[in-house]
Amino acid sequence: MSDTRRIAKNTLMLYFRQILILLVSLYTVRVVLNVLGAEDYGIYGVVGGIVSFFGFLSSSMASATQRFFSFALGKKDGERLKQTFCVNLVIYVLIAFVALTLLETIGVCFVHNKLSVPLTRFDAVCVVFQFSVLSFLFSIITSPFMAIVIAHEDMQIYATVSIIEVLCKLGVVFLLQIIVVDKLVLYGILLFALQTGVALVYMLICLKKYEECQFKKFYWDKSLFKETIDFTGWSLFGAFSTVGRNQAVTILLNQFFNPIVIAARTIAVTVSGQVNTFSQNFNTSLYPPIIKEYAADNKSEMFRLIYNGSKMTFYLMWVFALPLFLHMDYAYSMAQKPSRKCYLFYKACPN
Repeated sequence: MSDTRRIAKNTLMLYFRQILILLVSLYTVRVVLNVLGAEDYGIYGVVGGIVSFFGFLSSSMASATQRFFSFALGKKDGERLKQTFCVNLVIYVLIAFVALTLLETIGVCFVHNKLSVPLTRFDAVCVVFQFSVLSFLFSIITSPFMAIVIAHEDMQIYATVSIIEVLCKLGVVFLLQIIVVDKLVLYGILLFALQTGVALVYMLICLKKYEECQFKKFYWDKSLFKETIDFTGWSLFGAFSTVGRNQAVTILLNQFFNPIVIAARTIAVTVSGQVNTFSQNFNTSLYPPIIKEYAADNKSEMFRLIYNGSKMTFYLMWVFALPLFLHMDYAYSMAQKPSRKCYLFYKACPN
């Protein structure tokens, strides 16, 4: 019963975390648009989109990686857990190195030769691109540390850091209105600083709290490396496919339309991404205990967690889904009313 209460508490904590993140994220979109202006916001949607579109990538990779950590915890095998952490850390460092190589060669070439931006903003675009690349790399390195926190079911840490992060993003928006410099460059620098801070917080917490992260000895297992690559690789491929689909359309639009059109596209994708993230991630607390019971060969408890967890997530989603089912006509009619910003986007688009 205590396990059920703990899972329910963790799920509710993540549920309210997702609601707060959703509301703040939607609010910051509006404010950033007003501060940067439609043109610079559209430019950031293409260049700095590495951060915004890949922001969920660390969470997706952490969800895949925590499976191995949870399995070792379920087996109560401390040595295996240390091996798993070392192997995963090596994998993510390799991924970060490959990403850096590709972005600093193909990515830089694309920005200089193919990206359609006003000439007066090209220097700002180059600066934002470099800071976006660094932010992306830090988000990858954060993944194994985030996965360890999730596997240990320390959802209060996970939720607290996430809430502080989104509140800091809100603070970034207000700093943009106060500091008088190039707003586009400042936005890229502040988001990089925030991502660096989040990575350091996760690292420091894990180094202090979990023995397997303290690097007293380097562990290596070739078979575990292959198994982890096989499993994480497919998860990474799926995450990249989703990101690539969204970003490819944005880049394609950039070749034919002005940055204001890209700003409209960026707003739409941001809203859609936040809603999808809300529906997919708030039940993160269910995965580790299910995997642990499977690793301990406790199938009856595993199925009980699956059934109870499914009911819990269904009812929590039903809180939002039921009003929409009952008043979908009203919601649809409200969505069809053009706002002034939509009108301005329409007027700015070429025929």
